[in-house]
Amino acid sequence: MTQISTLHFWKEIEKDYPFFVQRLEDAPDHALSTNLRRHTYYLAIWVTAGSGQHIVDFEKTEIQPNSLFFIRPGQVQQWLIESPVTGYVCLFNEAIFHVHGAHQFFNELSFLAPFVKTSSHFIEDVAQATTVRMFFEKILDAYEVAEWGQGAEILAWLQLLCIYAERRTEEDLLNYTLTPSQQITRDFLQLADCEALEEHNLSFYASKLGITVGHLTETVKAVYGISAGELLRNRLILEAKRLLAHTDYTMAEIAEKLNYTDPSYFGRAFKRDTGQTPNNFRKEFRRT
Repeated sequence: MTQISTLHFWKEIEKDYPFFVQRLEDAPDHALSTNLRRHTYYLAIWVTAGSGQHIVDFEKTEIQPNSLFFIRPGQVQQWLIESPVTGYVCLFNEAIFHVHGAHQFFNELSFLAPFVKTSSHFIEDVAQATTVRMFFEKILDAYEVAEWGQGAEILAWLQLLCIYAERRTEEDLLNYTLTPSQQITRDFLQLADCEALEEHNLSFYASKLGITVGHLTETVKAVYGISAGELLRNRLILEAKRLLAHTDYTMAEIAEKLNYTDPSYFGRAFKRDTGQTPNNFRKEFRRT
């Protein structure tokens, strides 16, 4: 797996880079920016030292040693640092689960589901802190050494971290209720997961949800930070990446499976959203 430099810490992640991990003390200053920032990826942060406030969706949480934070796509975060923060930061999107065949595991993680209120967990005892720190250290160790099975090793440790977090948040999740707008957006995401390969038109999803296309578009944009159309394209691109990574289908065959009538249009759409051609993606994935 190709690593990225700290100079491109946010830039590469915003381009749908599937994974990045680093010690907080080694990260660039803007990694803990005081500016409001809305992300398009998942973020796991383990704080070993430091103080201040971490603000997620305008709710403040005190930073303290042995704190575990999770941020989901669409959430807005901000840091107000009083003393230097150390620990680890791990950025990822769902592609790392999907390309390694762990999509079912990812889909069952309720604490990473859109709009769940809980976004941080405070680790109170030494045993728990030791366990979480070990997960991050193992993830970082795997990330820094490019060798056979690197992606699978990273995912294995990331899955263990997610299992830990899921167990820690079960009680809070049982007591959380979605707003109407959040419910519409979640229902749309679930529909898109099931139907995106066949249905590319937003009118299909709006009809299924009993609302207008305009209402669907406005609601998803307000809640999730990106448009319903972009979310739908993301699902298609994700499936294209799976097929490119794990099959030998031709571009025309993949386009047909994704219900694109024109293979060349599929190629242009893939490059527009990923920055590389389907063939280049396949070669790069298999090389790394």
